[in-house]
Amino acid sequence: GGNVTMWAIIGLLACGAALTLGPVVYNTMEKVQTFLVLLIVFVVVLGTILTFNASSWAAFAQGAVSFGYMPEGIDMAFILGAIAYAGVGGAGNLAQSSFIRDRGYAMGKYIGRVVSPITGKPEEFRATGYLFPMTEENVDRYKKWFSAANLEQFWVFFVISLATIVLVSMFAYNTVYGADFVANTMDFIYQEGFVFEAMIGSWFRVLFWIMIGACLFSTELGVLEMSARLTSEIIYTQWLRDNPAWRLDKVFFLVLWFVIACGVLILGLGLNQPLILLVIGAALNGIVMFLYSAHLLWLNTRVLPRPLGPGLVRFLILCWAIAFFGYFSLKLIADLPAKLGIV
Repeated sequence: GGNVTMWAIIGLLACGAALTLGPVVYNTMEKVQTFLVLLIVFVVVLGTILTFNASSWAAFAQGAVSFGYMPEGIDMAFILGAIAYAGVGGAGNLAQSSFIRDRGYAMGKYIGRVVSPITGKPEEFRATGYLFPMTEENVDRYKKWFSAANLEQFWVFFVISLATIVLVSMFAYNTVYGADFVANTMDFIYQEGFVFEAMIGSWFRVLFWIMIGACLFSTELGVLEMSARLTSEIIYTQWLRDNPAWRLDKVFFLVLWFVIACGVLILGLGLNQPLILLVIGAALNGIVMFLYSAHLLWLNTRVLPRPLGPGLVRFLILCWAIAFFGYFSLKLIADLPAKLGIV
């Protein structure tokens, strides 16, 4: 309710304040996201139990094995965006290595963290890190550590993401699937709440909307932090690491508040329809995934020592990612002239 644009701007400023005032940026992210994710998972599981429908799960099972099916008239930007956003998506997975560093795992202990310029204690930061000697013992340690990192990725970014995507999709299927107001708007989320109220009670409508707010705020906080983190690290490492007047945390907060200012300006100019912004952001994320998949392949095969590089399976998966996101990205770009009315 109320002025939606104003609430959106308040959300951006709240994210900026939270990230700026916490002494260590990663620690702030970890605490806030832990609370939000636990809330989201609790509501999703509770809602699944209260709205269980055997026929819906049968339809899901059928859809899950319908490979190659593409609904008529679906926008390629929607497809690319949905895939790019699934399970953090886009640049979010790139930022994971930076989070591991700031958490102090493995060699990250020796590099330094992004700290608040207001409440944090300055730390020495080494832009290019260290490379340990390629001894048999060290490589064995690395493999054990990498196995642990993979396990975290599997549970957080695959299992939990897949489960919540399936269950939230089931919510929509059980409540508003096929309704007239669903097409090309975000109103279905609002209307889902009223359907839940009729099915369960007003208390769950409120709880469902709170969960949706937590999902969106969690994403907003994460995307702002991750985009500022990746951008600032590229700028600092490439051009400012030898300049004593600049620290990584200073670059980080300049980038963060520049992005927030751009967001406020965009909203203030009237581009405030969530679906339009979501599709634009998602489509760009898909293109970014195409570019960074190629970059990761080069980095891991040309820069890392061979014992630390990807095995055959990972090599093939990276090649597949380049081809997959490359196809959708090129298809999206090819469709742009028609969408813009140029041809």
